[in-house]
Amino acid sequence: MNGILDVDFFDDNEFISTMEVLPDDRILIAGYGFTDGDSDFFAARFLADGAVDLSFGTNGLARFDIDEKQQTLGAMGIDPNGDLILVGWQLETVETDALIVKFTADGQLDPNFDSDGFLLINYGINDQLQGIYVEDDGGFWAVGQSLETTHFDVLVTKYLASGQPDASLDGDGVLRL
Repeated sequence: MNGILDVDFFDDNEFISTMEVLPDDRILIAGYGFTDGDSDFFAARFLADGAVDLSFGTNGLARFDIDEKQQTLGAMGIDPNGDLILVGWQLETVETDALIVKFTADGQLDPNFDSDGFLLINYGINDQLQGIYVEDDGGFWAVGQSLETTHFDVLVTKYLASGQPDASLDGDGVLRL
């Protein structure tokens, strides 16, 4: 073996946006991959020796796809339970909406997160989440940008672990700077 693991999860290309080495030395990667022109969020887990962890998701892959749209991953956070929170954006016809997806620690879409495992949010014209900070209680902050007619605003959002906006931030969980 030459130290290079060649795993092809998608028909076309995969792009890795982030990775994390877990306390048990398993490796978690996340990004987006293309199949037939659309792209999907994904996370994959590997054992410490580089083998695909088949106990995660479906054959080592947790994949999120809705509406055959193009999704781009900005960042990944891991909550205290080991659940994954992926933030980024989805292309809607001519604009982008912010996208947050939560997978359980074993790679399944979390039905307890906003009842369906994801949030698709329109804060403005073009919305992109590119960073995440997860708190000890599972709540999280997601940051990015949002186009407001002629200029981009910095976007700071705060959510409860359930996926509901945390009103302790500016009354509605959203702050534009």
